[in-house]
Formats: sequence, C-alpha cells, structure tokens
Amino acid sequence: MSETTIGRYRLIRLLGKGSSGEVFLAKDPSFDREVALKTLVRPQGMPDEKFDEERARFNREAKISGRLQHPNIISVFEFGQDAERLFMAMEYVSGGSLASRMGAQVAPLTVLDRIRITQETAEAIAHAHERGVLHRDIKPANILLTSDGHVKVSDFGIGKILHGDADLTAQGVMLGSPAYMSPEQIRGEKATFQSDIYSFGVVAYQLFSGQKPFPATSLTTLLLQILHEDPPSLLEIDPTIPPEVVAIVERCISKDPENRYPAARQVSEELRKLAAALETAGSPLVEALPAHVQAIEDGTGLQTVKSDTPASQTSSKKHLPDASSRLSKSQAQMVATSRLPRSKGIPTLWVAGGASAAAVLLVIAGLLVRARRPDPATLAPPVTVVPSPTAVIPLVVTPVVVAPVETPPPPLTFEADEPDPRPDLDPGIVRYLGPLEARRGVYFGVQPGEARVFLGRRFLGLAREWMGPGKGRTLILPIGRHWARIAYPGRKDIIVDITIDKQAEAEFEEINVILVNGKPWGPLSPPGGYPRAEFETQGWITLSVTPLDTKILIDGKLVGTVEELQAQGIMLKQPGFYQVSLVAARKRRTYSVLVSPEEAPEKVLELKADL
Repeated sequence: MSETTIGRYRLIRLLGKGSSGEVFLAKDPSFDREVALKTLVRPQGMPDEKFDEERARFNREAKISGRLQHPNIISVFEFGQDAERLFMAMEYVSGGSLASRMGAQVAPLTVLDRIRITQETAEAIAHAHERGVLHRDIKPANILLTSDGHVKVSDFGIGKILHGDADLTAQGVMLGSPAYMSPEQIRGEKATFQSDIYSFGVVAYQLFSGQKPFPATSLTTLLLQILHEDPPSLLEIDPTIPPEVVAIVERCISKDPENRYPAARQVSEELRKLAAALETAGSPLVEALPAHVQAIEDGTGLQTVKSDTPASQTSSKKHLPDASSRLSKSQAQMVATSRLPRSKGIPTLWVAGGASAAAVLLVIAGLLVRARRPDPATLAPPVTVVPSPTAVIPLVVTPVVVAPVETPPPPLTFEADEPDPRPDLDPGIVRYLGPLEARRGVYFGVQPGEARVFLGRRFLGLAREWMGPGKGRTLILPIGRHWARIAYPGRKDIIVDITIDKQAEAEFEEINVILVNGKPWGPLSPPGGYPRAEFETQGWITLSVTPLDTKILIDGKLVGTVEELQAQGIMLKQPGFYQVSLVAARKRRTYSVLVSPEEAPEKVLELKADL
C-alpha cells in the first residue's frame, strides 16, 4: 500500500471518513472504472474488543453483500487486505444520497419522481427480505441516487441474515437511526421484516411531506412520540398527495407490526401499479416539494425546519399551498417567523459505554417513567440507542483478495399443479356457484362443516376451518380466476368460480351453501388421507437440516438437496396442504405443512432435523 494506491486501486479523492475507516473514490485499472473503496484500519488506541466488533460488522456486510445482487442495491466487486488496511471495492454512485437531495437547493422532485424512488427502495428491501436479510437501518442517507435518478440501497453493515447468522447486537441495544426505528426496536425487541417496512414508511412519509412523522428536537421526546403518538396525517400536511400514497404510507408506519404489510414485495407492486397508472393517465400530479419547507438531515435522526422564503412571499405563490396549511400550527409559526439554525441533535455512537452514556440513559429513563403514558414497564429496561456511523461502515474479511461475488441463485418457488379447468359436466353431476368477485379472498359458511375444500387439485382442509374473521381462517388469493371444489361423502360436489379483482366491490365474499344428497364427482381427500397440519406458514420455508446431502421432496416430487437449497429457502405459493419430506440414507421424515397467506402465525417456517 502506498499513499496513492490500495491494492490495485488508485486513489482519486476522499469521499468520507469515520472513526475507523475512510471511503475513497478510486480507479480500478483492470476494468477502467471508478469505484467507491471502503476501508478499515485500526485507529491508534482503539481497544481490542471495539476493533473486533468493527471487524465482525465488516465481515457481516461482506457476507450479506454476497447474497444480494440487484439493480437497486449497491454492487460489491471485491474484498481484500493491503498491509494493515482492509478494503472493499464497490459500485460508485455519483448522484449522492436521498437525504442530500431532499435538503439541496436543486430542482425539486415531482410526485411521480417520489413514487418511483419509494417503489425502487421497496423493491430493494423486498429482494433482501426474500433472501433472508434484514437491513435494520433504512433511512434517506442510506438510499443513494444515480445520475439518472435510480435508487441504490447501501450500508448493510448492521444488517442481519435471519437464519444461520450470529447476532452481534447486545441484549437491550438498538441499532439504527432513532427517527426511523420502529416501536418494537425502541422497546428492545428483535427486528423483523415489518421493522424494515416501518423504517421505509418513515422515509416515504418524509419524502412526500417534507418532514418526519415525529420532528422532535430531543431524543426523549422522539422515543415517546414513536411509542405512543400518531403522526400528523399526510393529507393534513399536503392535500395534493395522492390518497393511494397516503394509504400505503400509513399502513407501513402502523405501530402494530401485524397491521403493516406482510411483505415489502407487496409495497413495491402497489407503488409500481400506481406509477404506471399516473403515467398512463398523464396525471398532473407533478407538483414538487415546497422549496420553503424542507427537512434537514443531520445524521442524528432528529429534525429542524429550514425556511428559505419569508412568510410574506409564500402566499403569493399560487402553485404551492401556504406553509401554514402544510404544517402543524407550531411548525407553521416557526416557518413564518424565523430561519432556524441546524440542530446538532444527539451524537452518533456505535457502542454505548462510559459515564456519559450511562448518564444520558438515566435521564431518559427518568423522563420516560415520569411521563403520563401507559404502564412504564412497557418502556423498560432502558435501551442504548446506537445510530449508524456518520460516514463509514467498515468491512473486513480475510487478508486474501477474494474473487468477485457471483450472483446467488434465486429462491426455489414450488409451483403447485395447475388448477382444474371448469369441468364440462352436466348440472346433475355437480352444482356450480358463481362467479363470485372479491378484492382479497373468500371464506366458507358451508353445511356440513366437515365438508372438504379444494383449491384446484390442492386440499385446503375442512370448511369449518375456513369460516372467516373471528371464526377461522380466511382464504387470501392472488389476483385472477380460481376454482374451488367442496365435497362430502354422499353429497353432490359444488364447484365455485372465484375471481379476485382489486376493483371488486367487496373485500371478501362468503361462500354460503348447503350440500345436497348425491354422488361426489371428485376425490374426498388428498392421497394418503386427510392431513393434520404439523406446521403452518405463509409460504416461506428455510432449512437447518443435516446431513447436507439430504433430499427434499414436496408432494413426492424431488426439488433438490439441503446443500442446494439451504441458502435459498423454498417458497410455497398456493394455499393448502403440502407434504414436505426429508430423505437421507434409509431415513425419511415427512411433515404436513399448511400454507395460509397472511393468516399463518409463522411467516417463515424453519425446518430443523438431524437425519
């Protein structure tokens, strides 16, 4: 290593600097391209324990980067070491961060621009989640923009692989930026996919409104607001925001994780459809963020309001709503009367320690206890807030230069048999019901309740198990046409024509029928008899099985070995029962798995076995 090179990379200029690393703009002579070179070096006097933690987080980012190859996620080209300096060469994004774009005095973003940015961000999060990776620090500073405005999500340094990855987070310690943390993270609970979706929702709220949901100027106030208060409605801040956007954002930032979207993929698809509809309709929704009200991103997660236009001038701009109509009364007064200085906020820390950190926590804990809120036990034990480093999240692996990461295989999606077409049978043999239309799904009010229900050829269970909200499961179905069959010994089959359409009048339809005497047309149970669910999942299965050459069969069909599938997982898409078998040498274990989208208590099922 010299002062002008690290490894084969020629340094051009310093882009950023942190406590234990630097990021350079560098030139890769082998491919004649510019890269961002992230480095880690041990600062003089840093304790062994602290530097070991930095190295571990660096290794984690390397491990995660190997799983994620997507157009909206920063690409990593190489990991290595040069002398005492560890480095990672990654894609250089010239457009800066979303945080800098929102605070810059440049051409404002249109509504369609903001929808595209949020859609691409949700797409990147969905890609990570589908590979078992949590980001845990979604915020504008970690959303980079290319020169043509496309998103590149960065900084997986505090991310987590859900399965097979040691958690480097200490008990009761929060990682991330406070303003973008979910209530459950603030309570010290483990982050989930819904935690990332909440953070995304806060970013979207800020992008569309020009302010954070809780623009507190102290950490204590911020934590209390996130835990107990509802943010101002987006429509109160700006009535021109599309109502579809308002609905998406409000669902993302629900305080209860169960009320948020079950998957980031669903968020991405809804935003994609909205953008397409606006483009097709030639929508005039192109009003930009008001230049006189913009959030200042200072890396602390807290917010001040910046006023560049006197109140006397804002009222004359007819194409923009008055500032007071977009902000709360107190905030409008701030904008109208003063230009606020940039807040220094709360310092950014990696690891809490020392008397000063303890004192801060004691003060916060005392204030939380004295506040007029629900039982203070819900806010205990006190937690340590550990926002992201301000400039560099370093990365490290072995001292050997590793070859560029290959694109990981996509998760295996097990496609169920094609559903039976509508039988061309005489009404004397079967009864037909429908067509029924609903926006999301159906449930069954069938007599007898022991009637068997099939979706296409796949067995769903007994009708009484699918009686809808408050009584049983609800059958959530994808957009399109579906055929359900209801059967019972000594009764005539009923075939139901179901269409799921987002424009349908009812969210759910009840199939309310009585089976009459007659001869069943189809089978009354799946092969092997009526199954009982040993496990229930929303569709995703991960594997912790030995030996690695164990074969995986679904409904008797070989889909691969544990070694081939453990990094990918398996996605079962159609609702119903599946027989999942593990076969090794002379041993065989078979599990009955029920897939129930949005209804199953376990979103991800981890199969553990030692054969």
